[in-house]
Amino acid sequence: MAIAHPAIIDIFSKVQMPYKLSSVVLDIAERALSESGQTSALALQRQIMADRDTLVKMLADPLLTRNRIGAAIGGQSANFVLVPIVTLGERDDVLAKRLTEQLREQHAISIRYVGGQPGCKGCVRITVGTAQELNTLREALRMVLLELD
Repeated sequence: MAIAHPAIIDIFSKVQMPYKLSSVVLDIAERALSESGQTSALALQRQIMADRDTLVKMLADPLLTRNRIGAAIGGQSANFVLVPIVTLGERDDVLAKRLTEQLREQHAISIRYVGGQPGCKGCVRITVGTAQELNTLREALRMVLLELD
């Protein structure tokens, strides 16, 4: 805060950053951009990609693929997987919506229905989680998919 003559305030306004950031935010940003912060970020990125590979392999489980989980769509660099839900070889919007609802209501697992997005009919988005979260998801998917038949 400054109290000064309007001419001085005018000069201050010209050199002030357009978006005010608190000292806490600036400290966090400085630590994140430091060498150790960058090292930590890269390690986390590698772990997420490894967990993503685990998720894709888990979704390819024959029990899940027989029960309407399609092959993951898209590249290998995101922290999520886009998965079509299929019935008789066709993407199934109704089932995808029901799956997201059942997982949330019965198992407190939140995946995102994205069927309304262009090119994503019948798809859900599953964010990469920890190994324990992925195991919980696997079991919940098995149970819910069998119930939805």
